[in-house]
Amino acid sequence: MGRDKALLSWDGQPIIDRVCRVAAAVTQTPPAVLCPWPDRYRMSVTSTPVHWWTESAAGQGPLAAALEAIAQYQQTLAPEQPSVRWLWLLACDLPCLDETVCRSWLDRRAALSTTHLALVPRHDAYWEPLCGLYRPDIAPDLAHCLARGQRSFQPLLDRLAQAGSLISIPLSDAEAAILHNCNSPEDLQD
Repeated sequence: MGRDKALLSWDGQPIIDRVCRVAAAVTQTPPAVLCPWPDRYRMSVTSTPVHWWTESAAGQGPLAAALEAIAQYQQTLAPEQPSVRWLWLLACDLPCLDETVCRSWLDRRAALSTTHLALVPRHDAYWEPLCGLYRPDIAPDLAHCLARGQRSFQPLLDRLAQAGSLISIPLSDAEAAILHNCNSPEDLQD
């Protein structure tokens, strides 16, 4: 893209601020942002308080970032929030997130058993892992994948679904559209 996606403007607001605002509205708690350079983004998130975590393994892919986010959560917020059983991972480049739709997804957690490790949207044959809910107990699975050199969520989520440890949220085309991400300047025009 050539520019920092999180800082791109969508409807006059930095995308990272939009994502944080939706996350805070849906969860009723300040979101945590894991990134290599919190100071770069701090001034762009004005709509809600945020917990800033510095990513130590930047560039290692989404599995490594998810594992680090779980570790950061367990070290910093878990003692203060013992009732939190799920972490909602969100990409920084989802400008079309919709509070109502996202809230309906998160509301599905109540019906899940303790054996379910993830609740992840799926459109056609593709998981949307960076808008998924994960129990911290998924950490060993993430670490195992990383130890085997995997960097993508797709094989892990397929395996968890086959084992009955993941619940899929089938997306309509309209719901999938709210997960539109910005990977090129043309995506900002959509």
